[in-house]
Amino acid sequence: MRDTYHDTNYAGDEGSTFPGWATTGDEAARAPQPGQGIGWDMSHGRRFVLLADTVSALGNAGIVTSAVSHADLLALGRQLVLGTWNGDKGTPLFTNFADETNGWYRVNYSNRAGYGIPPYGFSNRLVAAGFGYWGCYDEHIREVVLSRAAADESDPPSELSVSWGRVQWVASIRMAVCK
Repeated sequence: MRDTYHDTNYAGDEGSTFPGWATTGDEAARAPQPGQGIGWDMSHGRRFVLLADTVSALGNAGIVTSAVSHADLLALGRQLVLGTWNGDKGTPLFTNFADETNGWYRVNYSNRAGYGIPPYGFSNRLVAAGFGYWGCYDEHIREVVLSRAAADESDPPSELSVSWGRVQWVASIRMAVCK
């Protein structure tokens, strides 16, 4: 169960200050607060984009008959984008976990002092993760993804400085507008 996975020890902690240890040998600032029944972290949730695209393409080509329907895939997309969204088109943020849990992720990951993904910490990676894929099928998802892309343009995530990150980001926008 993901509730006991070390990467999610602080998934129930939505505090704005870092809860772990900032210097090797120090005590954690706060005790772990694991989430209850948490879903996938949004960074790894990008795999669902690939799953949806693959299942759709194989089905459309008549290669595979899938037990997963287009409606199922769209429902997954709606949850991953609209379910995790804060509802603000001006400053669109997304929870760290697919079930809408928004605590810290990977606090002190690999024994790194001061490292952790804060609440809403994956927001600036949503577009590059390919979530625009579902925008072609749902106008609300399209609006939200394009709003996030506009926010990224004004405050670009570090991934956009790397050429592959920029390619992923642009590809996701193009998918959202069905091009």
